[in-house]
Amino acid sequence: MAWTTPRTWVAGELVTASMLNTHLRDNLNYLYGGDYGNWTPSITFDTAGNLNVAYTTRFGIYAKMSKLVVCHGNILTSTFTHSTASGGLRITGLPFPVLSTNDVAGGGLIWRGITKANYTHVTPIIQGSTTSMYLSISGSGQTPATVSVGDMPTAGTVQLVFTMTYATPT
Repeated sequence: MAWTTPRTWVAGELVTASMLNTHLRDNLNYLYGGDYGNWTPSITFDTAGNLNVAYTTRFGIYAKMSKLVVCHGNILTSTFTHSTASGGLRITGLPFPVLSTNDVAGGGLIWRGITKANYTHVTPIIQGSTTSMYLSISGSGQTPATVSVGDMPTAGTVQLVFTMTYATPT
């Protein structure tokens, strides 16, 4: 639904339901409505190898207003094993691609199951023009890095709860 330039009402004009729908209801829906739904986040590595994941909790919800997307995800694993996986951790399945071809940070994250000495803060970052995120990890006096397979002990429990806000081209 597109925005319609509101009309200038004239005294004595006969107002119809169609006019009200076009100039009031539809424009209010455009401003405050939007698209709401569910999505399913998954975790993987750049090269999954023999990654085995079973989820206790796995859901996502989103709201899209025009080109602005706010999405929330919750992942808790009951099984998380790997020995041949490699590369960075990825959260996949975002409901819409990010607008920018650059990587976009725009959210917060609660986490467990990541062990990297002296690193204390993890930020989800959407990879440019995709529907997947990687996790950037940082700490005082530490160079920011991407959470990778070596930071995720096999047979551990992984929990990732996050909210992201980003622009989409669609």
